[in-house]
Amino acid sequence: MIKFIRSEVKRIYGVEIPLDREHIVGHYQINPVTKPNCPGSEFQFDAIIAALKGSESSTGNQGNSASGTVLYRVQVGAYGVKANAEKTLEAIKAKGYDTMLVQVGNLYKVQVGAYSKKENADNMAAKLKADGFDTFITTQGGTTVSVESASASITVGSKVKIKSSAAKYSTGQAIPDWVKNNTYTVQQLGDGKVLLKEIVSWVNISDVSLV
Repeated sequence: MIKFIRSEVKRIYGVEIPLDREHIVGHYQINPVTKPNCPGSEFQFDAIIAALKGSESSTGNQGNSASGTVLYRVQVGAYGVKANAEKTLEAIKAKGYDTMLVQVGNLYKVQVGAYSKKENADNMAAKLKADGFDTFITTQGGTTVSVESASASITVGSKVKIKSSAAKYSTGQAIPDWVKNNTYTVQQLGDGKVLLKEIVSWVNISDVSLV
């Protein structure tokens, strides 16, 4: 959204909005009276700005900011298969964290935040660990890649199919191939997963698609 707004402002008015905290602001900075907490203390301004700068950089040195400042990122896994990285990303989002998926070579890495102070990265890592995620701090970024999030549109009653790339139910058992050829009804929503009525099974929400 920010990228689109910047491109439209530049196209219409010929003005390029700088990528910094002076120009990328929250509602609380514009209207502190009626929106004092928008978008919230955990909103990842630094991560968003770093990702936008990274997408515009042609140098490939996306671990640092444009000014050369080292950015500390909290990483939660690195995967050779994008679908597996998306599962972790969905699970983190289900806990209320803002996260991103970046690619470095053949690996897809799930990262939370991009902090100029390591202390802030350490604090975020501690929160994620408390929620059950294994983390470590890295200064290596990557190329931001898009994620097809199913959670935004799937609701109770939605008709879905299990993706052919799905390997296991959210409970850990293997998903047989014949299950992937049918249409199912979402009976219940969970944290990053859905309960399918016809087979009475929980499936990761990243492993289903709307029919």
